[in-house]
Amino acid sequence: MPFTWDDMFNWVSEIVDVNNLDDSDSVNMTDGRLHIRFDSDIMFAGDSADILPSGRRALNLVAPGIQAMNLFIENVEVQGHTAPNPITGGRNAVGDTGLSAARAVNVHNHLDLNLSMVDENKFKSTGCGPWNPHYLPITNPEINARNRRVELIITRNDYSPDGTQTMIDMLKHDYKLGPIPGSQLSERKPTPVELNKVRHVEEQIREKYDKARDSASFNPIDKTTSEFGPAIPKLPTVDSFDSADGGGAPVAPEGDGGNAEAGE
Repeated sequence: MPFTWDDMFNWVSEIVDVNNLDDSDSVNMTDGRLHIRFDSDIMFAGDSADILPSGRRALNLVAPGIQAMNLFIENVEVQGHTAPNPITGGRNAVGDTGLSAARAVNVHNHLDLNLSMVDENKFKSTGCGPWNPHYLPITNPEINARNRRVELIITRNDYSPDGTQTMIDMLKHDYKLGPIPGSQLSERKPTPVELNKVRHVEEQIREKYDKARDSASFNPIDKTTSEFGPAIPKLPTVDSFDSADGGGAPVAPEGDGGNAEAGE
């Protein structure tokens, strides 16, 4: 059984490989999340939320390795999806949303009630309807049918925004700004709406911390005041500025080999 986050990723990946589930299951890991996708060919029949026997088998196979990491898991989101209808477009979206939610709930119940994979309060279910296809083109019936799927997004409980990759991961998952890692859509360019959201987040951060530096009472050592929120990791302090010329560029801390900013 796995003992670390990397172990869990490797364990689940090997289970998928040795049981010849590579064509139906996908396992990806980001900075703080393990993402497992179960495709339609083993999970559900068309217009049905009943889990197929092959789907139950796949869930039963991966659950023990996740169960072993229960203490280190913050939550498990079960996302249900339906295949988009290229003919009717969004006119069936309400029905599809309900169907995708039922799929998520049925998988949730199996993992919780039958397998006790993680503590019951750590589960949450989401019906995504047809809006997030993983496989393109949706005009090809065989390809589009695989969008009828369930995804598990498992988040570690020591997940904190202390690195660039973690922040990117949070923007993608928590704020839905762009496709998830491993998606066939991961190389597409962000939409104008997504870019506007990113700029809005950036502007809020700049406004918050620029305001702090302009404040007459701002102490560059204390960045945890209630007015300005928690600290941003690795911000320069007064000790890292050359005071001989009245301020200036930050200097490298001792022992870092001369690099003011280490790679993360």
